[in-house]
Amino acid sequence: MRTSFHIGPGGPLLTVKHQISNIPSLEYLQSLSPRSFFTLTYKHFFRLRHLISDRDYHQDQYLRLLKRRFLRGDFNLRRQKVLGIHDDLAHGALVKRIYNTYIFVFNATCNMKDEPETVKTYDDVKRVNRPRLETQILQTILKLEEQAPIHVRLDTEYRWLDEASKREQELVSGMIDKKRAKELNKSREVVDIGYADYERMTMALNESLDLCL
Repeated sequence: MRTSFHIGPGGPLLTVKHQISNIPSLEYLQSLSPRSFFTLTYKHFFRLRHLISDRDYHQDQYLRLLKRRFLRGDFNLRRQKVLGIHDDLAHGALVKRIYNTYIFVFNATCNMKDEPETVKTYDDVKRVNRPRLETQILQTILKLEEQAPIHVRLDTEYRWLDEASKREQELVSGMIDKKRAKELNKSREVVDIGYADYERMTMALNESLDLCL
């Protein structure tokens, strides 16, 4: 990977000097067979791996998440389980969402502006070095995916979500005694409830921005 390094107004700046990935147009992607489409887009997501973070474990987590989403994930099932939406997305709609998701992830690897802003104060340094929103969201997703219990990461049928929702309803019902509430709060199940909330928020973001994060 050819890069250039210099000290900019906001600090060290590493610039990639050649194009990493250039995903085809949405119209072209929609003309492909499902197999060809998924193979092509996976390769483009894969090429972004070194730009995701300067931390190796974030890059590794990105690749693991990418493989799970492409090889074992069923977005329509996830959408049904998490949001209760039973109308499956057609292939064309899914292509558009994955295309939008690629743009989102690509933007997460970029500076907001080509030219560095003028820096005069310490507050200016903090401002110009503040990650863009896409970067913050992606880093949060990678962090939570890394910390997720293995049964949450590997359960492609989302059975864990069904159980977590039951425990959540039990807690908020007000019908359990203090002993049972204490047992739940000390158990692994309360972690699953937290990840159920995380899934709902992520899927709500997907619905609002037409993504497949």
